[in-house]
Amino acid sequence: MFFGKFYSGLVSFWVARETNDRKQVLTKWKWMKRGVACKDKIEKLSVSASTWNFENKLYLLQAEEQFSSRNFEMAETLYDAAILSSKVHKFVN
Repeated sequence: MFFGKFYSGLVSFWVARETNDRKQVLTKWKWMKRGVACKDKIEKLSVSASTWNFENKLYLLQAEEQFSSRNFEMAETLYDAAILSSKVHKFVN
């Protein structure tokens, strides 16, 4: 269940990024909203269930959100945080 939300969030942010046409602003907004909803669910799991298992996924979704919003410096910081969290929590891939 939670992996579905994680992957749905990644895909949603990707689709939002690929929606560049000014005529598709509502479509982009719809996909961003879906991505944020997935990110929020992973954030709740990170706090309530297991920081160990969900922190790196949360950072990755936050990075994707920032990248999709063209906040590249913040995205880079969050990508690095996701990598570090994965290493600290011994997720090798």
